[in-house]
Amino acid sequence: MLCIRRCSTNNTDFRMGNGESSAQLFVANDSGGDVWLLLTPSKEFLLKRLLAQDFGLSHLAKAGVTAQSVLDIYNAWTLTKRPNSDKNKITSAILNFFKNAGLHLDPDRACDVYDKSLNNPLHYLSAYGWGVLNTTEEICVTVLVKPKSGDIKMAQLRTLSNWSWVINSTCVTLTKKGSQWEKRLPVGYPLMKLNVQED
Repeated sequence: MLCIRRCSTNNTDFRMGNGESSAQLFVANDSGGDVWLLLTPSKEFLLKRLLAQDFGLSHLAKAGVTAQSVLDIYNAWTLTKRPNSDKNKITSAILNFFKNAGLHLDPDRACDVYDKSLNNPLHYLSAYGWGVLNTTEEICVTVLVKPKSGDIKMAQLRTLSNWSWVINSTCVTLTKKGSQWEKRLPVGYPLMKLNVQED
């Protein structure tokens, strides 16, 4: 697995970048907080078929989050308006699930998360899930960001396995060719807070 710490004097690494190599999915964490990523063949792919064990799915159900797929988790986070009193319970259950089943990326680190997930399949993938993820060209990535202060945020995107992304405090954005940290576009997939009713 290739993980690289950000260097203030060198913002690029020409071993990677969009279109440079197949079967590499580099993600850089420029959010200032911890990041967890969950790679699935599609948004609708059943988590029970992907994962080797429960990893907190049952805790999501107890918190009122139906979680057959990552799309269910994302929709429960962004679309379903929750009472403010449920915020801590839901946030805790989803964070617990991502900590157990997701791939962790420290602040100011860039990593080939595709390689990390496939080369450590017993961490979270079932044999079937590994096989499907290993043969798919397009991948769904669900991102959970826990900043040093403030609310946890989530994003979801589809990507080819040879693209590179950077996560900052507001969005997930494609990087420029040959770079781990420079955004290709000024905006990307937004990081969303839990949808709660205002008191």
